[in-house]
Amino acid sequence: MGQGLNSGIEDVAVFAQCLEQQQGNVDAALPAYNKARLPDIQAIMTINEVVASFDVGLASQVQPACLPCLPLLLAFARLACLSGLPF
Repeated sequence: MGQGLNSGIEDVAVFAQCLEQQQGNVDAALPAYNKARLPDIQAIMTINEVVASFDVGLASQVQPACLPCLPLLLAFARLACLSGLPF
């Protein structure tokens, strides 16, 4: 939920770092990239599963005052997943 662009930017930054660490060797950089990104991707998937588990009908009950807080709540949930906290 709203994590695609952020994740894509992080993907590029992490891959560039892995590529630099492997002196431009793509074959060596890809496994390092996969290892580095896996926990974050798993956290995003967990958040999406939790969001998807809510009934669509609840969307009409969300108060407009709560909407500005949503990105912060998603960021906290992502951090909790990455930290291994139960979510």
